[in-house]
Amino acid sequence: MADYWSETGKMFGSLIQKPKMTEKLLKKPPPKYIYDIILNTMSKTGFPKGLFTAEEEDHKYFESDARHKLDILQKAIDITKIVMNENFDIKCTNILKGEQPEKTNYFLQLFFKAATNGKDNSALIQKYLEKKNKKEDKKKKKEKNFYKKLNEDKKKSAMKHLASVNNITNENKSINNDNDNKYNNDNTLIEISPKNKNNNKNYSNKYSNLNDNFNNINNDNNSFSIKPNTLVYNEIKEKEIEKEKEQNILSKLFPQKDKNQKEFITYEDYENYCAEQNVLEMNKRKEEEKNKRKIKQIQDIICHDED
Repeated sequence: MADYWSETGKMFGSLIQKPKMTEKLLKKPPPKYIYDIILNTMSKTGFPKGLFTAEEEDHKYFESDARHKLDILQKAIDITKIVMNENFDIKCTNILKGEQPEKTNYFLQLFFKAATNGKDNSALIQKYLEKKNKKEDKKKKKEKNFYKKLNEDKKKSAMKHLASVNNITNENKSINNDNDNKYNNDNTLIEISPKNKNNNKNYSNKYSNLNDNFNNINNDNNSFSIKPNTLVYNEIKEKEIEKEKEQNILSKLFPQKDKNQKEFITYEDYENYCAEQNVLEMNKRKEEEKNKRKIKQIQDIICHDED
């Protein structure tokens, strides 16, 4: 396999002048080098004319995005397989990474044979493009349905959040009204209630009461005893209740997502996730079947020993 590239050099060296068939480039062909070989071969032999669009035949378009490179190279690989009637194993991602250069050279050799076989392959190219367009249309429809469903789900969740917010605010209003009535009945709580209209007066009364309580210190038997301050206790309790209410509102408005839950930005992400889940399920089933077999074997051994 040391000279896997030399045959490629001989083939295209006799057909095209550019790009040059050098050992360095053929041993690990870069994507742009393969692209140049395909375009120059097409201009010389006419194969695969009609496969690429005018945009795809532009070097700037090819180099602008990795997806463009993948699409163009995949087209060339697919039509070579159809014309040569040979299903060889090669991936475009490996070509872009520079991996498996032996397979890349084998593809180029088959491409050369397809280009120089002297047959009119325009009907095959047209058939291939029609099939490809149908597949792309189906994929677009699936993507459209996926995003439509995604938007509907988002709308539903938003409506639920709005409904929950309205319910929470109504509940809080009723709770606040009840609390205000209680404070009005209780003389101590009236002074510290932040919901009372005269906040400044209440806080001044509160601090005056605190000073009075701290002044009531008994010096009997050299020990100090402070009267229990109901105002401080009530204030702390009230703040805790308000914090709990805020946390409940926030938890309903912005529920924490599960760590296992996934968000899909594109349809491709969704498809990849589904494929991964299917593989995981298959592996899980296989493991369960293995465990069942082991348990059965152990049970058989135990029953045999008892006999």
